[in-house]
Amino acid sequence: MPEQPESPSGQRRPAIDCQGGHWKVNPDGSYAVTLPGVARVHCSHDGDIEAQAPAIRAVTIADLSKVVRHSITRLYDTVSHTVHLEGGGVVSYLHGVDGSGYEFNCRNVVFEICESGQVLVLGTFV
Repeated sequence: MPEQPESPSGQRRPAIDCQGGHWKVNPDGSYAVTLPGVARVHCSHDGDIEAQAPAIRAVTIADLSKVVRHSITRLYDTVSHTVHLEGGGVVSYLHGVDGSGYEFNCRNVVFEICESGQVLVLGTFV
């Protein structure tokens, strides 16, 4: 996994590994990663992560023993998942019933995303 960007205050941010992604670190400590055709990810200076990822094909939790709670909500033609991890990390994602991805949001989570649209959630950022 790549080095975690540091904010101007010296705090390390949650790592996002986007194989082949383009990184931009902002003066306020936030950063953005773009994986062309797959995802645009923004991590705020306080650890909130928001991604537009229409090409997500799979979300995998690396260690299921770290899952504290998982809720699923179905509404019309969408399915929303919210996964709470041990240590306070939260992952939310929304996809269509046909499997097309819409949104991927998380807070204080370390994850990887690859060009094939697979997301691997590694756990809570400590």
